[in-house]
Amino acid sequence: MYLKYALLTGMCILLGCTANQPANNQPANSPSAKNQSVLKTKDPIATLDGNVAIDFSPDGKWLAIGAELVDTSTWKVVAMLEERVSDKNPRSKNHWGYTSASFSPDSKKLALGDQDGTLRLLDVPSMTMTHEVLAHGARLTGIGFANDNETMVTTSIDDFIRIRIWNYQTNKELFRSDSDTKTPKDPNGSVVDIVSGVDVFAFSPNREIFAVADVMSKIVIGRVQDGKILKEFKGPNGDKVEMDSLAFTPDSSKLLIGVTPNVYVYNLNGEPTSVQIKTQANSSTIRVKTIDDSGTIAMWYEDTASKSPVVEFFDSSRSKSLGGFVPHSARGAYWACSRDGKFIAMVGRGGPVRVWNLSEAMRELSPLETSASE
Repeated sequence: MYLKYALLTGMCILLGCTANQPANNQPANSPSAKNQSVLKTKDPIATLDGNVAIDFSPDGKWLAIGAELVDTSTWKVVAMLEERVSDKNPRSKNHWGYTSASFSPDSKKLALGDQDGTLRLLDVPSMTMTHEVLAHGARLTGIGFANDNETMVTTSIDDFIRIRIWNYQTNKELFRSDSDTKTPKDPNGSVVDIVSGVDVFAFSPNREIFAVADVMSKIVIGRVQDGKILKEFKGPNGDKVEMDSLAFTPDSSKLLIGVTPNVYVYNLNGEPTSVQIKTQANSSTIRVKTIDDSGTIAMWYEDTASKSPVVEFFDSSRSKSLGGFVPHSARGAYWACSRDGKFIAMVGRGGPVRVWNLSEAMRELSPLETSASE
């Protein structure tokens, strides 16, 4: 799952048009139109070993592939965590695999979440470990740093501790949601109860709010400063389907909700807007991410027609699909975008990390039958 400007200025006047009509003016949903939309595979500018959580540093200098630090000017690994068992680092050799990664706003710290719930903090660029704590009792699903570079939000599928907000320097816990705690939601005393493990996490570009979705289709939006729950609501289709992914708009004012095969736009008060982006995703997971300040969205899914993984770009200001390309042959696992909009990195399950220059990749995109409607 970046920064401060409006994503949806133009989306409020959507006319329900389908983007990228074929050159012969046939309807985009006709069989012959489908045959003409041949998805292209884009060659990456870098291919790197690793099949774990990834993230770009805010300053654009680094790409973290788990506990390895890659210099984005050379695409070479320049440092890595030496994971040796010792009295100081008793668990470091036994981790099950990094499931989440996040740099601090000043790019000087890297937080890594593990399958077993362990959180590690590394200095950048030395990649020496400064903190190691069992933050949750199961897989970490999300990490976000607040603007002070010390306060963190972590989420997990843990049956006991679902959300934690805490300062890693002081170890002070500001908020915790667990299986037997109900947290006040507003001055009237109503409560929110996150009834199951948190599977999906999003952090706002202004680093002030977060959103999670549990496995029971509930979405919760909270404030990082004190853990105050701002809103809880059921996502699209209510109890019928789990959320695939969440992402905030660049101005942190709205929430993008991926539920195959569509991406919905919700206000932070839990009310849906009229915007719905309909893709050609099949029954697999659809992931959504904001690419840049202008409002370009990236969506990653398996295309129904081609049966291939696709990354598609959508211009929300014009309510238009920009097209897509095939990044690799395996279904998606992790992906990240640099904050400056230069790079996108993706990991297919069991495959390496592939990196593309965004401007180059978007010059020639295959048309896709995506539409936005009110």
